[in-house]
Amino acid sequence: MLTILSLLFAANVATTSSIRATVRGTDVPLELSLLRRDANNSWAEVAHRSLPASRRQLDFNFLSAGVYQIRVYPAGGGPQAAMKVILGGREKRRAEIEIDPIEIFGRVSLSDVPLPGAIIVLRHSELQWQESLTADEKGMFHARLWQHGPLSYSVSSSALATPYRDRIDIEGRLPFRWDLQLPERHIIGVVRDRVSGAAIAGARLHIDSASGDTKRHLNAQAGGDGRFDLAAMQAGRVTIEASREGYLDGSSAPFALGETDRLREIAIALEPGSAVPMIVRDSAGRPLAGARLVTVVDGIVRAHATMGSDGRGRITLPRDRAATIFALPRDGSFGVVHVVKAEEAPSRITIPPPSSTLHIVTRTTEGKPLPNVALLMRANGELIPPAVSEEMEALQGLTLHTDEHGVALLRNLPPGSYEFWPYTGASEGEAIVETASNLLAPIVVNVKTGENSIAVNFRAR
Repeated sequence: MLTILSLLFAANVATTSSIRATVRGTDVPLELSLLRRDANNSWAEVAHRSLPASRRQLDFNFLSAGVYQIRVYPAGGGPQAAMKVILGGREKRRAEIEIDPIEIFGRVSLSDVPLPGAIIVLRHSELQWQESLTADEKGMFHARLWQHGPLSYSVSSSALATPYRDRIDIEGRLPFRWDLQLPERHIIGVVRDRVSGAAIAGARLHIDSASGDTKRHLNAQAGGDGRFDLAAMQAGRVTIEASREGYLDGSSAPFALGETDRLREIAIALEPGSAVPMIVRDSAGRPLAGARLVTVVDGIVRAHATMGSDGRGRITLPRDRAATIFALPRDGSFGVVHVVKAEEAPSRITIPPPSSTLHIVTRTTEGKPLPNVALLMRANGELIPPAVSEEMEALQGLTLHTDEHGVALLRNLPPGSYEFWPYTGASEGEAIVETASNLLAPIVVNVKTGENSIAVNFRAR
């Protein structure tokens, strides 16, 4: 028995991979974390090792194939540096992490007024490490980084209703001077009941701001009187959407916030609806925690809800007209329910298993790939509006567009009949949605459990 077990263990070792990490540029005791990227593009720690000052190298063994990062920081905490490693099966990789310190000095202010006690969080967008800085009573801050380059950052302060977010490219070896001056532009407003005119306390706000190729997304909440004050807003085109349980989502008309604007006042009216209790379960009857419900009325998303740990929650439906509920579990698949009247809505949605994968290859008749093309999907006769597709991509990681090679890989689908229309812009997508019931889809495939693939050629326009 001992011999058999030894042979089995040896066979398992032969199929694993390893990473040898070497750290240069510092001689202090270190902590090393090995993190693996999951299906949601988040990093989870799988190993942690300490490295004394006398050693600068160690091995991480018995690893499966995947995308990893090694994160390094001083023992006891401090600045961080990280490196991504893509590891195949039966592969030995070397990771050489170079510590490249840089000092940052700066001042944070709202226009010319310093923000004492402001908290600045610098974050590496891909590797997701972050450093937190706190400004003193004069708005001054100082920090030391071990890794720099393009970073995102947020600024939180009692003077700001929402954190200010932007990006900065920190480079060089000399001390980096950062004059962080936030714009003095305010958007103030109130959220009201469209029927009664009463203020809606605690309404959630989602703010989209776009200027050229730069887009920003903020979240805030109205106060007990339904009012909000959004400070340090960037110039650009702005849309604000409000939501509250018992109401259908509503938004302001898009408006331009100019460079010379200092104050804009708006009002958002929400239509009262009916909050209906719902439970989402899988085909075995287990509750699906964190499943997302989306109410669609006339092709437009009008309400959202997230189910609790027991799969239960409440979704808002219109009081006087039909709606469609899309149920989107975190692990894939989806369910669709049509509701004619809110009082007739079912109390349960059952989700089919996410047991299928579809590989779509798109090319021209000349054999060239069709890159960066969005796909409008109809599943089992049910058209998925682009706004719901965006929810699926954000929550489930579903990819409803082709990559640079003209390939789209759709994982965790339920089996069934699928149709797809490729499109390249929002207006083209809207036109297809309006006429899809009378159009023959150019991509039609019967998706079975397991792996599925289809290749389609299109005539170049």
